Amino acid sequence: MIRIPLSDRPGLLRAPNHTKIAKSKRTHRTTIQFAENTMSRYVSKALVDWSGFGKTIGDVQGSFSLLEFLDFCTVLEGIILYDELVPIGNKLKGKWEQEVRLLTAAGVISKQEVNSQPADVGPRPEATHATKYVPRNPQMAKSTLIDSWFETARLIGAEEQTGLSSLPLLRQRHIYEKYACVKEEHTFCNLILQHKNLSHVLQQLRRSHRLALAPYYTVPIPPVPLMVLERSTRKEDFLKNALEVRDEFSPLRSALTELRAFLDNPNEQLIEKVRYRNSWKKAWGTLGKYKESLFSIDLADASKDKISIERSLDGIALDSISLTKILEKLIAEASAQYHQRRVRILHRAAQNYIATSDGHINRHVARLYNCEINNNGFEYLKQFGIDANVNV
Repeated sequence: MIRIPLSDRPGLLRAPNHTKIAKSKRTHRTTIQFAENTMSRYVSKALVDWSGFGKTIGDVQGSFSLLEFLDFCTVLEGIILYDELVPIGNKLKGKWEQEVRLLTAAGVISKQEVNSQPADVGPRPEATHATKYVPRNPQMAKSTLIDSWFETARLIGAEEQTGLSSLPLLRQRHIYEKYACVKEEHTFCNLILQHKNLSHVLQQLRRSHRLALAPYYTVPIPPVPLMVLERSTRKEDFLKNALEVRDEFSPLRSALTELRAFLDNPNEQLIEKVRYRNSWKKAWGTLGKYKESLFSIDLADASKDKISIERSLDGIALDSISLTKILEKLIAEASAQYHQRRVRILHRAAQNYIATSDGHINRHVARLYNCEINNNGFEYLKQFGIDANVNV
């Protein structure tokens, strides 16, 4: 007589094999972990110096300094436009820890820390030539030319070791740009560079509509940090609002991570890579309309096309050539709108910037710091090799 085990009999369920189930779960987790680790190679990262980064976050909470405020704008760009910021140097214990914990919890500060030797970035500035700026609040850290020299040396050394690019503060750029050793990635993958180019165009547009002898100065805040400034009712809100804007940029950063992974995949056909890359070039190209000449042409063309289309809808006869032109324009506009959707968050930042007057920007800063904007801070920039009219 053949005995059939209960678990194998028809109509009866086999007892679960817990060993196989556990193994299956482990395999599934491993697959997910492998995918996450693979994609993590393609997230955008930038090196920041702990000392300069921490000082900037701390100092912006004190009294107003134009240089330190613009440095903080750079920090805001890093928080919003990069996936991770990789710190180098020694973390300053007991200072700004609450702010650092907030950024670490949000995944902005990478758990990866880099310890490297400072690079040779030329002779150290003489103390007699380094004009020290002491904030009114003595508890705040001091920013000097010597500080920027040390910070930049550490950044360049870390670049040489890791191959990652840095997020240089404004006060570090006069040294950094001479010694930077990492080539920037392709323009169509580089969100921080796209924002820099957009900021340059928009600030040129703003300056081009200002008289050469205009008796006022405007804080040259870039479009994305302006989004943070406008949402803040007090200085303590800066980082919280920066993380809110960062979340709004998350879909764009994720899409660029996928783009890098796609282009680096050896199994993808070259023709598909070319198409994918070109579609992103078209998306970034939609930002070109903010140049003054293109912007004016766009408005004029849109008005004429609207009239032509309305006439055709009213039953007025159009010859085939006119109708073809209208259809071609509609198709081109539909294509532009499709590509524009990929970078719509940057368009929103640009449109907000254009809609904000010079006086409104200054009033935002004056409101938060309870101070007047004058030319003193602009003159101070020159001590760091920065022209008062420089694009930041």
